[in-house]
Amino acid sequence: MSIDYSKYSRAELLDVLEHIDAESYPERVEAVKRALTHPDLLSKSEKDFESASINEIDLEIKKQKETGNLNAIKHLEDFKTKKKTSNFT
Repeated sequence: MSIDYSKYSRAELLDVLEHIDAESYPERVEAVKRALTHPDLLSKSEKDFESASINEIDLEIKKQKETGNLNAIKHLEDFKTKKKTSNFT
């Protein structure tokens, strides 16, 4: 049975990744990682972080580094730079 992770929110995907038994379900781990790097989810994640502090974004970058999610790291670092140089509230 295949799980459709495209319907999951970013927070739900991160929760799945944190709690999944990677030895028993390596294919699910890979599917979650793919879902986390999907362009639609990345564009949604900017909305998730509009009200976040720089420290909160830094914490998320650290989490993503632990999972090896390079696309999300780059996206978050770009967003952090944009947030620092603009008038996000």
